[in-house]
Amino acid sequence: MTSHLSVVFLEEQVRRPPLCCSISFPAIGSSELGRLGHMVTDEEIKQAVFSMGALKAPGPDGLNALFYQSQWTEVGKSVCEAIRSMWSSPSTIQSVNDTLIVLIPKKDHPETATDFRPISLCNVIFKALTKVIANRLKVVLPKLISPHQCSFVPGRHSSDNIVVAQEVIHSMQKLQGKRGFMAIKIDLEKAYDRVNWHFLYDCLKEMNMPDSAMDVIYSCVTSPSMQLLWNGDRTGKIRPTRGVRQGDPLSPYLFVICMERLAHLIQERISRGGWRPINLIRGGPPISHLFFADDVVLFVEAVVNQAEEVRNCLDYFCMASGLKVNTTKTRVFFSKNVNHIRRTEVCNVLGFQVTPDLGKYLGVPLHHKRVTKRSYQGIVDKVRHTLSSWKVTSLSLAGRATLVSAVTSAIPGYTMQTVALPKGTCEEIEKQNRSFLWGSTQEKRKMHLVDWDTVCRPKKNGGLGLKHLYRQNQAYMMKLGWNMMKRRDDLWVKVLRSKYKCGDDLVPTINCARLGSNAWSGIKKSWEAVMEGSLVDVGSQTVRWKHERNGEFSVKSAYRVLSENQEEVAWEWQWVWKLRTLPRCKAFMWLALHNKLLTNEVRVLRGMGGDGRCPWCGDDSESLIHVLRDCSETRKLWMLVGGPSLMSRFFQLERQPWLSKNIQRGRNRGKEGWSELFSTVCWLIWKRRNARIFENTCPSNDSIMHRARSIVETMSKASLMLKGVNLNGRLEQPRSISWSPPCQGWVKLNVDGACSQDQVATGGGVLRDEYGALKAGFMFKAATPADSFAAEVWAVLFGMKMCWDLGERRVVLESDAREVVELINGPIQESQSEVEVVREVKCILNRDWEVLVQWVPREINMAADYVAKQAFDVWPGVHQFHASFGDLAKFLNKDRLLSDICSRIV
Repeated sequence: MTSHLSVVFLEEQVRRPPLCCSISFPAIGSSELGRLGHMVTDEEIKQAVFSMGALKAPGPDGLNALFYQSQWTEVGKSVCEAIRSMWSSPSTIQSVNDTLIVLIPKKDHPETATDFRPISLCNVIFKALTKVIANRLKVVLPKLISPHQCSFVPGRHSSDNIVVAQEVIHSMQKLQGKRGFMAIKIDLEKAYDRVNWHFLYDCLKEMNMPDSAMDVIYSCVTSPSMQLLWNGDRTGKIRPTRGVRQGDPLSPYLFVICMERLAHLIQERISRGGWRPINLIRGGPPISHLFFADDVVLFVEAVVNQAEEVRNCLDYFCMASGLKVNTTKTRVFFSKNVNHIRRTEVCNVLGFQVTPDLGKYLGVPLHHKRVTKRSYQGIVDKVRHTLSSWKVTSLSLAGRATLVSAVTSAIPGYTMQTVALPKGTCEEIEKQNRSFLWGSTQEKRKMHLVDWDTVCRPKKNGGLGLKHLYRQNQAYMMKLGWNMMKRRDDLWVKVLRSKYKCGDDLVPTINCARLGSNAWSGIKKSWEAVMEGSLVDVGSQTVRWKHERNGEFSVKSAYRVLSENQEEVAWEWQWVWKLRTLPRCKAFMWLALHNKLLTNEVRVLRGMGGDGRCPWCGDDSESLIHVLRDCSETRKLWMLVGGPSLMSRFFQLERQPWLSKNIQRGRNRGKEGWSELFSTVCWLIWKRRNARIFENTCPSNDSIMHRARSIVETMSKASLMLKGVNLNGRLEQPRSISWSPPCQGWVKLNVDGACSQDQVATGGGVLRDEYGALKAGFMFKAATPADSFAAEVWAVLFGMKMCWDLGERRVVLESDAREVVELINGPIQESQSEVEVVREVKCILNRDWEVLVQWVPREINMAADYVAKQAFDVWPGVHQFHASFGDLAKFLNKDRLLSDICSRIV
């Protein structure tokens, strides 16, 4: 295996000519490209480190990202200094560029070395450096990369290419006349591992990247030392002479830049008439190629001279770049009007095989015939295989619900983004989900305790939060329809609008009688729902989604709109899911609140036979409230537990209010933890009841009480430990417990907004120096009614104006409004409320000064909060001050004191 990898990463001894092309990367502002070469900042490095998966496999030094994230206060300064040193002296990058190679099988039963994919495990220090570069490249890539390439370009998605490919194949199937076309699905052999380093350097130079950034990138690419990790042992070192590593955060972006040069070659041939792309309709956008990383599809007229043009273009690009086309896996698909003789002639020139079906593109089947339930049987089979691979009996209801949610969202969810699945397919998948959720196997079918419609309600409405697949698919189709209005400059939108004659207006003309592709059928069916939720302003050419506060469409809100006919639930179910106890205990309480547990009383009512009396006392009918509270032995347990259960009212309530009140009781002051203890005891009581019936064992009241308290204590500690870990397994950046002063030479502006019940909007801010001393401040009161969001945005605007007027040129601006901070740091959304104010803020940001806008928790922003609330008592307008007033001095002194204490502790 080592010898195979040595050959893979060894540059062939051939002379590679430079790629000469009259078309190059678009010219963009020198200031934008210049930022790529600026010295990396501490904030960029910290952001890169904390964006890594905390527990992802470490590099050769054995330190994963969790170590750096959890110990940042200790090692952060050293890490930043090391990375800045490497940026200044790229030759030193080699010291941290050792790499372990692990092999990931491409198929279930690999037989040869080529059946494995080599993945690089790099040191975190090295990945932090390349991640900073990648984050900078993301900003300029949308302007450099043509719309035919979507991978790793912000704002573009794989679904864009899938929709275009589907529409082209659909048109090719309907094509008539003399001119036929072909689609060539190219397979690039070991694409990442074969990139020639000199070609990569030429590409970076062609895009006018600053020399300092080019030197760093080139050193990152050319200085690695690799060792294969085989059965836990490291083999001898390999020194590669070509390729970019899979596992390096920078590699995908470099590969995209290299592939763009192939797009330039194709465009050059189109401009001189040598390459004739396909047009789905007269006047529509020509489609010559679609790139997504190393997934390449070419479209061209199916004649011999065009085949020669394609072959020459590919050969020239491969010779210059080092890439290689795998002729045995590359396939050619022809439109229906190309006869057999011409197909043979074209394939002989290309050296590729003809196929009647291109199969999947980016994981989604390309439709060549009418879509039926059978077209997506593969998805149903994959869901069934994934669910059946887990042992149903070893999972609780909570575990099975989690797995169903994960499988359902991952497997069919990706396909549903671009395809209208047949209703029968969705029902078949839901049938698999239902059986698995309730523990059914091929040998034994279990009773479904709660109906599927209830299960698919949101958790706050008494469900498990699972989704109706057909409704979810409709929501995805609504998103396509919405984006036909919002993303009119995207290639896939231009293709759909032109092919189906939707016009150029903001709102496309949707002719529901016009036949089309599967995706188009889905858009037509969901279009009425899209328009019902849209607020269109023809004058300003904007559209807002009325079901989201920010005016932007979301699949979540679309699904909610499609599910609006669900009945309202009076009780607040979210209290169940907020319990800090075992997930299986929460699932038990969910069943108990629905009264769906199979007590003996319920079994008799359902005709399942047996004795309806309590197996413990033998006197009363075994209802749920009898099992959990009223049985004589259970009463003794509750008296032993103590707390609210000692009150007489505890044994007088009916089942539903008894459960709900005790679950919510722990939220009251002085009774913390009771809701968790109550729920856990109920669950253990039910487990004891089952153990007595099925296992003839009976835990004592003392053992149940001690186990319940142990579980509650353990889960409480675990929840505190997990507070710093987000859902992606990344450790969140350590949150300051106090206000922190700015660096030397900077000032810090804290702003906040406020709004009264009668929509009087106010705001304010305080400007402090590196010692925490007040330099200036402002407060404002709006003359017209507004909401809290507007108040927060105005506070940012007025604060920045004040700083500029005071001559401050290095400012850290902090706000506790996360949505406002994300809006200012992101692209402008035309549908966003207060868009004009945000646009003015961004204009001020682009002035010749340094401004860092960041979010802070509310408890750190109390000084600005005080000023904003005091503004309710002033006249409308903006007012500045340069000295403390009222209790402001107390807040400023507290911030300064806590900041000093924290700095000493660190």
